[in-house]
Amino acid sequence: MTEIEILVQVYDSEENAMNVLSSICTFSCETTNIDIYFHDEIRKGLSPNESCKTLESLRIRKKNDNTLLTYKYDHYDNNGIWSHSDEHEVMVADFEKIQSILCGLGYKPLIIIENKRKVYLTDEYEIVLDSVKGLGLFLEVEATKTDTAVSVADQKKKIREFIAAIGLSVSDELNCGKPELMLRKNTTISKR
Repeated sequence: MTEIEILVQVYDSEENAMNVLSSICTFSCETTNIDIYFHDEIRKGLSPNESCKTLESLRIRKKNDNTLLTYKYDHYDNNGIWSHSDEHEVMVADFEKIQSILCGLGYKPLIIIENKRKVYLTDEYEIVLDSVKGLGLFLEVEATKTDTAVSVADQKKKIREFIAAIGLSVSDELNCGKPELMLRKNTTISKR
């Protein structure tokens, strides 16, 4: 699946952001997530470069009582700016066992992200208000209907327009994910 989304930091209060989103979107669910991202020194795409970017991601997500195993391959434009990802995800039965399997295969935990998410929906987007432990409040808007006839750049332009129309105080597009932000913040890990 092609994942086309934009991530911004929210400067408004969480309460205000929830009120704004509730007025224009349909509330879907609330989840508590624990994400463990893995790296492998042999497979260089899974290890961060000097600017904390990875080309690939291998993640286990504990989402309330469910566990998901995810592999992502990131695409960057000619300027090195993240464009979109190819994402493959499958539900697995046991969070601890899949973690043991990956570690047994030589993968090592790289970063852990803990967050509380509130998910909202429109006809075109999944909007996630994400309170990330140690990072802050973020808004992630993902296209739920990717049109292969429309370029990724045009689809991202529509998402930017949607975010601007919401009226929340937010950062510019971050062009990276929360793992990269966490790695940048944690200098011990980012210097590997």
